[in-house]
Amino acid sequence: MEIFKKNKFAFLAAGLTLALMMILYYPLFLSPNSYVFAPGGDGLRNYYAFIYHGKFDQGFWDFSGMNYPYGENIVYTDAHPLLSYLVGLFGLTNYAVGILNLTMLLSFPLCSYYIFKILSHFKVETKWAIAGAVAIGLLSPQVQRLTGHTSLSYAFAIPILWWFMIQFRETSKLKWSIYIFLLITIFFYTHPYLGMIMISFLTASLLVHLLFEKKDRLKSIAHYLLQGIVPLVLFRVLLGLNDTHVNRMGEPAGFFNYYATWKSFIYPYFGPIGKLREMLGLNSGNWESWNYLGFGTLIMFFIILGYGIAKRKSICLRAIFSSSLSKYIIAASLILMFAFCFPLKFDWSKWVTEYFGTLKQFRVLGRFGWVFFYVITISVIIVFYQIRLKSEKKIVFDSLFYVFMIFTIIEVYPVHKYISDVASTSPNYFKEEVLDEDMRELVEFAQTGEYDAIILLPFTHLSSENVMLLGSEEANKNSYIISYHSGLPLLNSVSGRMSLDEAIKFNNFFGPEFIYKDLVNDIPADSKILLVKDTEKVHKREQKLLWSQEKIFENNSFRGFTLDLKTYNNPLYYNLLLSQSENDSIQEDYYLNSFGGGEEFVFSGEGSYQAIKDGWHVLDTITRNEIDATKCISSIWYYLGVNRPDMVFNCELLYPDSTVTAGDFDIKQSTHIVENWCLAEIEFEFPEDCPMARFSIVGNGSGEPFYVDELMIYPDTAKIFSSESINGTEYMLYNNYRVPDWPE
Repeated sequence: MEIFKKNKFAFLAAGLTLALMMILYYPLFLSPNSYVFAPGGDGLRNYYAFIYHGKFDQGFWDFSGMNYPYGENIVYTDAHPLLSYLVGLFGLTNYAVGILNLTMLLSFPLCSYYIFKILSHFKVETKWAIAGAVAIGLLSPQVQRLTGHTSLSYAFAIPILWWFMIQFRETSKLKWSIYIFLLITIFFYTHPYLGMIMISFLTASLLVHLLFEKKDRLKSIAHYLLQGIVPLVLFRVLLGLNDTHVNRMGEPAGFFNYYATWKSFIYPYFGPIGKLREMLGLNSGNWESWNYLGFGTLIMFFIILGYGIAKRKSICLRAIFSSSLSKYIIAASLILMFAFCFPLKFDWSKWVTEYFGTLKQFRVLGRFGWVFFYVITISVIIVFYQIRLKSEKKIVFDSLFYVFMIFTIIEVYPVHKYISDVASTSPNYFKEEVLDEDMRELVEFAQTGEYDAIILLPFTHLSSENVMLLGSEEANKNSYIISYHSGLPLLNSVSGRMSLDEAIKFNNFFGPEFIYKDLVNDIPADSKILLVKDTEKVHKREQKLLWSQEKIFENNSFRGFTLDLKTYNNPLYYNLLLSQSENDSIQEDYYLNSFGGGEEFVFSGEGSYQAIKDGWHVLDTITRNEIDATKCISSIWYYLGVNRPDMVFNCELLYPDSTVTAGDFDIKQSTHIVENWCLAEIEFEFPEDCPMARFSIVGNGSGEPFYVDELMIYPDTAKIFSSESINGTEYMLYNNYRVPDWPE
């Protein structure tokens, strides 16, 4: 009871936040195990991986639910690894969804608890501290993660770290270093991003401390090693030792795309001011970087700024910069510069990220702005209160402050209401009683059929952050539900930074029928795999798989097949091509551009097309008389060894008075990958009245290099044969495909 007496007002702040949360999220608090907050996307995948790992996996590191037969490392699935493991260890998987939901929701009252303690530490009176703690806790930017990246939704992570850091600076006691070490370690096993954000705050604070204070520097560094470096090293070492998947993408996409800007903090994306912003046509930027400080915080900041200017002659800057609060503000500002990608986003400094490749491990820099959000919103209240103490018009400051805090809650109400509405509309798909009759029949069929794994079409396999296959959200949801209730792993997968070697095998599995499917070699010979198709239209590449299989199950929503790999992956079409290549003459009516330019990365011939991703690049233009056909195919080879294939291959028809898109191809979804090059192919019609066709490639404008080779255009009836040796391997060339020998 002593802890309650000592912290009764902190508990009051947390209790008020909890009360408001219960009003906003009352259906979820009344029955937390009845809903999943995310109806689809990454959020539902997180729930699935969390509960599947807890129920079916025996160890901590390996996740068997997706990417069969390889599985995945649990850290790359955003599945709250530590909590998932504990839920499984204590046999609580039937309540796992409810446990996760309550953990996320209760993080906001806990956030207010530690914000109150920080405000009180800096001598803010109790009523102000309670109001400020409640308002900031509800305004926390992590609220947006409740229906998406659930493992990033813990609003209390930064306030609790700050409180521990304050206690350590005040006492220098070893116990606080141990608490910080444990805290950061726990968050590394919740989501590595949270661990790194917390270490960044710790590191920036240490640097500022070493700059302003000369005493006990070695002691501070020693404690820092325990607090931050040891958790990081332990995590990286253990992850490396327990990760059996090779050739992961070293640099995730987004370093130069998802950084914060000033409008991330000052542009509201909700509430009455947000509506005004929309009316003015102001863009609030990418949602990943949203860290809105609140209208009240911004007004108080400008009042403080005006006060500082008015009192500039009597203000002692040395005293301000030597204060402990200023040191935390400076530390948060350093992290803010990183969140802004400053100065790394400028061309003259991008070499730094190439030299220090570890920097590019951070995909969404805007998340590092969370540190600045908490430090500045709390600090503004502290400084505003200090000005109030010196003022003769205290009632004016009190009135303004409470109005600002009430308005903050009014501002943030719509976003919580929206999140609550979304979260309370999706039932807990991992409860058996929620299943509809068709899904129940399919699950029962899968269980009684003694299957080893499931593949569901439309098929999704992402993301190596390089090559991938994109199905549909509905199919992904169905795959998670079927997998969990049947207890069977999926060949489908949605994860982060997957092995490129494994991803290529999955892409090639859906490749041309005359190419041997290497994935088959890695699937145990006695595996019995259930192929499921839902009611959605499948991709052309998937139709070939369906046509080769015999249907054994059907209801209104699903069709089922026992996947016969020998029927699907057989040499019939290869042998047919081989026979034709020996008997047919080479078709002369085709167009080939082997690009005699750059020689750095070349697939065939003496050169390749080399440029940087800075917009549209015209690869070639042909006239109508160069191809004697109306139905044509165009294809290129794209190099995978540099950066990622986030490009689109385009074909346009050029008329005298207009340009018409005839087709395009998303290169990362290539299903023919050879020697680190992938084929992009477009089927298009070339009408007789069209004088020219133009072939282009367009990317995201990142400025990274790319390489293209062997642009071929030919009639869709063509049979163009030759042969070529690439890196010592002989290939049959057929219509720009590179066909290796079929294994015996």
